[in-house]
Amino acid sequence: MDWSDDAIHLAEKRLDMGNERVVIVGMFVLTELRIAAILSFAFSPNFAWAIGSLLALGVIGTLSGPIYDTWLNLNIESKVHATVLLMMSQSDALGQTAGGPFVGWIGNRLSVRASLVVAAVLLSPILVVFGRVLRKR
Repeated sequence: MDWSDDAIHLAEKRLDMGNERVVIVGMFVLTELRIAAILSFAFSPNFAWAIGSLLALGVIGTLSGPIYDTWLNLNIESKVHATVLLMMSQSDALGQTAGGPFVGWIGNRLSVRASLVVAAVLLSPILVVFGRVLRKR
């Protein structure tokens, strides 16, 4: 068992994954932490700080996957489950395909730091979505 399995096991013990509000709050917090970790990496003052930021991003990504899957499964009817999961996967790929070259262009024209800041800013609308879902619940 590696560190990512340990992180998932700890989260499973601490979070009630059957409670939709807990899952949504978890996604909101993990998205905030992802944005903070990207900005931390972008403005890291030294190599050790950059490595710590990348490790944090890895842990956040490892935790986000199962929580996101749980959130989807709590809100998808079983008869359209496969279709919705496929659409979500394709939407993610489209977003990466559309946003990746833009972020890369900024990195090429300005700096890698600027492209990382733009990447963090592009994640911020997700916070609005999770915030609205939380207010409705």
